[in-house]
Amino acid sequence: MRVPLLIFQPATLAANPMFARVGKPFRHMFGNLQLALKKAEIDIHAEAYLGGAIVSALTWALVFGILMSSYFFFYKPDLVFAGAELALLPFFLFFLIHIYYPSIIANKISEDVNQNLLFALRDMLIQVSAGVSLFESIKNISRSGYGEFSRILRQVVTRVESGTDMLKALEDVAFCTNSEYLKKIIWQLVTTLYAGANLSVALNSIVHMLVDYNRNLIKSYTAELNFLILIYLLVAAVVPTIGMTVMIVFSVFGALEVSEMMFLGIVGFSFAVQMMLAGYMLIKRPHLY
Repeated sequence: MRVPLLIFQPATLAANPMFARVGKPFRHMFGNLQLALKKAEIDIHAEAYLGGAIVSALTWALVFGILMSSYFFFYKPDLVFAGAELALLPFFLFFLIHIYYPSIIANKISEDVNQNLLFALRDMLIQVSAGVSLFESIKNISRSGYGEFSRILRQVVTRVESGTDMLKALEDVAFCTNSEYLKKIIWQLVTTLYAGANLSVALNSIVHMLVDYNRNLIKSYTAELNFLILIYLLVAAVVPTIGMTVMIVFSVFGALEVSEMMFLGIVGFSFAVQMMLAGYMLIKRPHLY
C-alpha cells in the first residue's frame, strides 16, 4: 500500500531499523496507530511508520524553510530567519497528514465494503439456500465483482486453504475491518455457526436487518439534510442580502462607514460557510450503494 506524500514508503521503512529507533520514543503518544495501520492493510510496525512520518515531515519542512528563506534573502533580508520559523507549520501539517492517512485509507476500504455488502449477502443467501456450503459460497463471492468485500473474502479463502480454521479467519476479519456493518454480520454468522443453527435463515435475517438499517440511515440523513439546506439558504442568500442592506441604511445616517472590504468580508464569510456546509453534507452522506 502506497501512502501519498510520505517520502519513504512502508516497504523501505520496514527494511531500515533506523526509522523504528526514531519513532520508538513517541510510540506511546499514538496508541491507535498500529490498529489503524492494520485496518489500512499497511504491513509495517507502528514505530517504523512513526519514524518515517517524522523524517518525511522534517524533509518537507526543510524544503519549505529553504524556499522561504531564499525568498526573504532576496526580497526582505531583515526577515531571512523568518523562513526557518515558518517551516514549523508545514512540519506539523505533514506529520498530521502522515499519521492520520492510515485511518483515511481504512475508511475508504470500509465505504467500498458497505456499498457492495448487501448485494454480496443476497448472492450468498441464494447460494446457501440452493445447498452450497458456506465456504464454497465465500469462495464464489471472492471471485465476483464485489470490490473490497471480494478482496477481503479472497484473504479468508487463502487462509482457510492454508490450514486456518474458517471461524478464526472470519473473526480476524471482524477485528481488522473498519466497517461496522461487516463486523456485526461476521459476528452474527460466527455465532450461528457455533450454535449450529440454520445458516440460510440467519443470512435471510441479516439481509433484512441490513436493508432496514440502511433505510433508517437514509431517513435520518434526509431529516438532517432538510435542516442543513435551510441553514445553507440562510447563509447563501438571506444573511448577505440583509447584512448589506442594514450596512447601507446605517451608512446613510452616518452610523457606519461602509467600505469595499466590508462587502468582500461578508461575501467571503458567506462563501466559506457554504463550503463548510457542503463538505459536511458530503461527509455525512451514507455510502450504501
